[in-house]
Amino acid sequence: MSEVVKLFPGGGCSQKFDLRLLIEDHLSELDYERSDVFLGFSELEDVGALRMGSNRLLVQSIDIIAALPVPPVDFGEICVAHCLSDLLAKGARPSTALTALFCEIAPYDKKAISAIFKGLSNALRRADVALLGGHTIVSSRLYCGLSVSGFGAETELVRKSGARTGDVVVLTKPLGTGVLAAAAKHELVPEMPPSVLSSMKQLNDLLLDPMLRSWARAATDVTGAGLAGALCDLARQSSAQFYLESSAVPVFEEARELAESTIEDGSLHNRRYCDKDISFAENVGHGVQASFFAPETSGGLLITLPGDRLDEFRSRALQEFQIEVSPIGEVTGQGAKAHVAVR
Repeated sequence: MSEVVKLFPGGGCSQKFDLRLLIEDHLSELDYERSDVFLGFSELEDVGALRMGSNRLLVQSIDIIAALPVPPVDFGEICVAHCLSDLLAKGARPSTALTALFCEIAPYDKKAISAIFKGLSNALRRADVALLGGHTIVSSRLYCGLSVSGFGAETELVRKSGARTGDVVVLTKPLGTGVLAAAAKHELVPEMPPSVLSSMKQLNDLLLDPMLRSWARAATDVTGAGLAGALCDLARQSSAQFYLESSAVPVFEEARELAESTIEDGSLHNRRYCDKDISFAENVGHGVQASFFAPETSGGLLITLPGDRLDEFRSRALQEFQIEVSPIGEVTGQGAKAHVAVR
């Protein structure tokens, strides 16, 4: 096993709190309302948003991930791509960031921590996001995250609730980061493959394009809740039924066989979160199902858009952002019980 994996034993977004427990046991008990809140915790969106007047919103999010089995500078860059993704999934432009770093101080690995900060700084500079400061905490485990603020237009924000019957469902990155991170943590692979590292560092910024944003009816990013959780979120918020073709869902080749293992880091929470709102045909194997439930770190965007816009959407995303968009299903109905059927 490489020294990198020994130093950073894996995790990513697999340490997320059980979403079902969070919603049912805690968020449901909160009672806090303000007239200037456009999106709050009760909407179960990726971000919060405050009205600033004249169709302008202050949009905010916070995300923290556990250490990954990657070089420290790459971990910093992945952290940025992951944490900016919540705003980018809404079509909001991130402007500022504050860091949160939890790390061990005895022994203190100065070189590794410096490399993480370098990765954070480099990626934020490329994304044109100002790093304003942050907070550090002594911890026995390594975590890193960002509190991100930015701006968006009230009439342009892409929510989870906009999916409509006949929409095509697309995904912008392959699945497999969660499976591979867990495999590295359990010493089944030496390290994350270069192609996966490259994908995890890629920004989900295509909805900043006004034309692409105008075509997207609903969107969210595929992260801790996995693809299954992201699908269920869109289906529930849109009161819609989704049909997914499992063979059309892109998966990193290195993760396909590993998904057949019994590694369940974070997946059990996602299975409970989706509960009865997702079903798999008998021919969909255990490995494919595991890929749907595995927590992704810096995964892609899950978007629904009108079918007649698909070709132009894919072409523009590839030409302008070097992002390959994969159609994986469709929205088949609305108004009845939300459900995702995978075949």
